[in-house]
Amino acid sequence: MIASILLSSGSELNDAQDTSPEVVAPLVQDEPISIIDKLKFTDKSVLVVAPLLTANAYRYQGFYDTFRGDCDESCLSLQLDTKIRFGYTSSNNALVYFNNLGIPLIDDYTASLNPEIFSQYKKIIMLHNEYVTIEFYEAIINHPNVYFMYPNALYAEIDLTDGVMTLIKGKGYPKDDPPPTVNAFDWEFENTHPDEYDLECIDFKWKKIGNGYQLNCYPEVVIFEKTEIMDFIFEDR
Repeated sequence: MIASILLSSGSELNDAQDTSPEVVAPLVQDEPISIIDKLKFTDKSVLVVAPLLTANAYRYQGFYDTFRGDCDESCLSLQLDTKIRFGYTSSNNALVYFNNLGIPLIDDYTASLNPEIFSQYKKIIMLHNEYVTIEFYEAIINHPNVYFMYPNALYAEIDLTDGVMTLIKGKGYPKDDPPPTVNAFDWEFENTHPDEYDLECIDFKWKKIGNGYQLNCYPEVVIFEKTEIMDFIFEDR
């Protein structure tokens, strides 16, 4: 669960029980971010998906050590660290934001094992969930109301077996059988390039896609100052 994961700020999320199994509604931190001070989100029809799997992919002796040539393919199979700290590549700032609002959170590892949980929520908010299982992917693309807040989501396929995360397809792997496109799932709404490299979100837009909306920039750096990005998510639709 998200409760066992640490934010890079050093604040540990509290294990507050929610009405749904496998989901927690984190408590407001002792020192809330000023722009959302005193705010408390009460609508439990919204669920945020924390990118625990992606955080593991980017860790030391993880996937990217193999991609850089610093490790052999043994680094493409990892014992999952469920207490890993989130960072820039795993949407830490967004998690701090939603945590302070008290919005229910679930990590994508837990959701991969229980994909039916998405059907219990009216609105799903995806973050930088780059590495996912096929079961997770199918559950997300079949949900009618998903907000893809970060480009590069649903990008590469992994397998999860007994707590071990293994890259199956994506990022040019496997070399002798590359995926049909840059996206391992051949997802029609793939939006990594160029949106992932727009870090300022000056001309941000929420684009309507088949089962929800996509943001056309990577909001990690500006999330606390550009609150209008979040306003769109919380409007009724």
